[in-house]
Amino acid sequence: MPITVRCISCGKVAQVKDELGGKKVKCRCGAVLAVPTAAAPKACASCGVDVTRSKRAKDAKGNYYCEVCWKGQAEAAKVGAAAKADDVIYYPCYTCEALCTAEEVYDAGRGQTVCKKCWAAGKRPAASAPTPAIPAGGGEQSEDLFCESCMGSFPPSQLKMGADGSVLCKNCLKSAQRV
Repeated sequence: MPITVRCISCGKVAQVKDELGGKKVKCRCGAVLAVPTAAAPKACASCGVDVTRSKRAKDAKGNYYCEVCWKGQAEAAKVGAAAKADDVIYYPCYTCEALCTAEEVYDAGRGQTVCKKCWAAGKRPAASAPTPAIPAGGGEQSEDLFCESCMGSFPPSQLKMGADGSVLCKNCLKSAQRV
């Protein structure tokens, strides 16, 4: 992109090559002119398109974006905000099929969860004692959980999650990995 230079003596305007930016050139009238450096082209931070002479947007970090990428960034931000709001995991009740949070259900074994209302009403599959599905506050549970394969009762420290998301004891997990 050529650089435009105006002579301070005669007033003529000339176009010079980019390579001459920052150097001195001589006008036809004999005056010596300092050529300004060429402005750095502005490129889209996402796709790399030159946006120097087109409509563009600039983010808080100083990055330029073409219209298409800026709209894509805005849509991604909307989706990301919606995903953060939906980070709560809901579990279906085995009996009434209501969706409940982890604090509202008990683990009945074999991947079945029962809401506290149904559990209190005695509507539950054959299982011994109620066990919260996920420990509250991130601490370890004192009650045993069931292995979804062998239905054995184990402390939470002896259970691992299988590749399909099932809760398995160490023995069942080893045999599932061999297959």
